[in-house]
Amino acid sequence: MKRYLLILLFLPLLTLSQVSTGIYNLSATGSTIDQSMLFQLDSVFNRKRLIGMGESTHGTSEFTVIRGDIFKYLVQKHDYTVFFLEADFNACSRINRYIHGMDDDVREAVLELRLWPWLTQEMLDLVGWMREYNAGHENVLEFVGCDMQLIKDDQAELPRTIDNNALSIQLPDLKFDVKDTSTVMIKQKEWESFSNAYRKKYPDSLVLEVKTVDQWFESALSKNTYNFRDSCMGNNIADFLEKYPNKKGIYFAHNGHVGKISNHYKENNICLKRAGTFLYERLQDDYYAMALEFNIGSFNAINFKDDQNVMEYFMFNKSDRNSLSRFILQNEDKIKYIESRDLNSKRLLKICNIGAVYGKTKLGYKVYRYRNLEKDDFDGYLVINKGTPTHLLTMTSKAHD
Repeated sequence: MKRYLLILLFLPLLTLSQVSTGIYNLSATGSTIDQSMLFQLDSVFNRKRLIGMGESTHGTSEFTVIRGDIFKYLVQKHDYTVFFLEADFNACSRINRYIHGMDDDVREAVLELRLWPWLTQEMLDLVGWMREYNAGHENVLEFVGCDMQLIKDDQAELPRTIDNNALSIQLPDLKFDVKDTSTVMIKQKEWESFSNAYRKKYPDSLVLEVKTVDQWFESALSKNTYNFRDSCMGNNIADFLEKYPNKKGIYFAHNGHVGKISNHYKENNICLKRAGTFLYERLQDDYYAMALEFNIGSFNAINFKDDQNVMEYFMFNKSDRNSLSRFILQNEDKIKYIESRDLNSKRLLKICNIGAVYGKTKLGYKVYRYRNLEKDDFDGYLVINKGTPTHLLTMTSKAHD
């Protein structure tokens, strides 16, 4: 009897000892996160207004599911309400209306995101949950795009939402040849006149619906875009949070965008900063950058072959001995989390860095799996053992070893 009492007495100490290592186990197995274990990260979530949640590939199913589970926890336990996505603002507006109760075809609304990493069953399921949650909680959740890559999004969305009768100027026709610079310049002048009139009509609005179109034209006509897209994403999110100081949210994008990453190139006197860096400059300690990584498994990506982009899935059967995933997991089939300040390694660790493309790019460049990890790039790292490909809504995958 005394033996069992001693075990019960020291159980809390064993738990504290485990946590003191700085590595938190968030799952029974490496397949799904256990929400009952997320309380271990409450000290992080309590202090932040924005959590940047990355992914080391754009085509890993578990990354979307796990980040969705964390978002649900943040919504239910920490009053987070805004879901920022690495997609154009106007591309996300239809989904935002849907989660607020508008009758619509949710699949068609998700397909209007246009960027293949988000055209998945996993995203469809998350959007469905947000609509269901809003139905029972006074429509508190918002689905907000922060990007500005495509004019096609604006072509589809703005005619639905712009009331020409309320303005002194007609919405310009945004269907034009984006590769014809002279045409783009003409269209930009038309757009500037409209944008100015719109801003005067709604002086107190955040106007991301027109601001992101301004940004697209600026990018299309600039020779030196460098930081431009990331600066737009970071500042669009920061502007939103500044406009609504009581709101908290997550930023759902690739690791390369959420990280506090700056690359300095002395030969060109250039500093390339990612969205997470701009967010940290604006929000300071209210921003927290979280990288997601996997050890082995498969994922979707675009590969340029036979003079065309091909959607394939790729398989990694092992990880580098100096990889972050190997270092944290120690060959365990778990989901583990570690804060950057607790990441003590004598070796230079590597982190997976695959975006929408793997294999070769259209320009013939080879895309590599890893890049060296700088400890200050992220505030924390969530690592799963095995990844599987996302379930694409519009594309089929071809096996690739």
